[in-house]
Amino acid sequence: MDKELRNALTIVAALILLILLLYGKYDVDEAKQIENEERTRLSMIASRYSLGVHIQNSDGVLDIDLYPTDDTQILIDKLSLVAEVVPIFEAPRQQINENDWVAVSDILGDQRLEYKAYYRSLNEELQQNSVHPESIKWFIYSSSLYVREDLEQLFNEQGVDYDF
Repeated sequence: MDKELRNALTIVAALILLILLLYGKYDVDEAKQIENEERTRLSMIASRYSLGVHIQNSDGVLDIDLYPTDDTQILIDKLSLVAEVVPIFEAPRQQINENDWVAVSDILGDQRLEYKAYYRSLNEELQQNSVHPESIKWFIYSSSLYVREDLEQLFNEQGVDYDF
């Protein structure tokens, strides 16, 4: 084999090796990024739903478990009250019972978006006589037991006792 062909093959082989190494590093970096995003999401869900967090390190792999607390139960009770008066909302009981808080978060997020779209579709007069989406969000997710006036009025009209 002549020297020029050997040099060209060496360069091509080096480039292929470099590409494979970079691709492998990219896969590892991408996997770490996905893992970090998942941890961040679990942290946000734990905070939003007042969940306890149990972290276990098994062979360098973090296993993160979320579990309900007394404050989580208050949130679930608030959600149940909202579900009594706003048909779009439904407490995802099965996912709560299965301790699948990622699914609970997804379902409630979808319900909030659906209600927000419904609310925005109303004319101004109907909006004034409806519960604002932020009132529902505040009631469910706030650690406060305060109920905004529009939601309080709906509870009263429907005969729902919202005191804890």
